Amino acid sequence: AANILREHKSNIDGIHSQVGLILQTESETVGQTGARLTCAAFGRVVTARLMGEGYEGKALRALERQIIEAATHRLVFLVGMEANQVGFEIRSLQEFMAAEALTDETDAIVSDRLNSTAPIANWRNVFLFAAGKCFAVRQHLRDSVLTICITLNEQTDDEVSRRTFVGSQLALDLLVD
Repeated sequence: AANILREHKSNIDGIHSQVGLILQTESETVGQTGARLTCAAFGRVVTARLMGEGYEGKALRALERQIIEAATHRLVFLVGMEANQVGFEIRSLQEFMAAEALTDETDAIVSDRLNSTAPIANWRNVFLFAAGKCFAVRQHLRDSVLTICITLNEQTDDEVSRRTFVGSQLALDLLVD
């Protein structure tokens, strides 16, 4: 596993991010706070990543098998949880990885994704991680984060959200974070 991690760090990071995003999405389902991926679904994520990086044929299958095997024993943040399933032991790691996947795109797409996730309570920590990356690494997106907070206060169709200043609460969460 150490050789795989050393030699394929960018692929491992990308796989972690995609799995985090998938599991975060699945955790929105009622009763799915501890979302897990089957080994078959995890294999599809691994295959898609490796094919996207140009692997094919025997090299693809060999590396795919090594990564899946490493994940069932422990692949950095991913662990084999139950029979034929992988996931994150710590929810915050899943949320961090989901944020990495959200922010691994063009500025316009990242802004759209931030706008989409900001008002969703289940995505609050993901949003905070993504906004933190904008402030630390993609500083030109800072205004987008500020605009989201303002817009949540002004243009929400939800009377309760408008009266409770959801955007201001989000801004306070950002400051605390």
